[in-house]
Amino acid sequence: MQPFPWKIDFLNHASVLIHTHGMKLLTDPWYWGTCFDEGWGLRYSNDAALEQADESIHKGELALLRRWRARHLLT
Repeated sequence: MQPFPWKIDFLNHASVLIHTHGMKLLTDPWYWGTCFDEGWGLRYSNDAALEQADESIHKGELALLRRWRARHLLT
């Protein structure tokens, strides 16, 4: 049996970094702040998540997956 070819890192909220077959996929990035007139916020701060996503972005290692939602435009 071959090992599972995926590694999934939970970053924050619904944001995960998926490693597979030499690629990285980043989903739903939200690492700071609030939305909906401060009605929603993150449960905890995770500076390491932001650093990990930022490092992958600057290296050009990933594709971004996100859904189209109004709160994603409020940054």
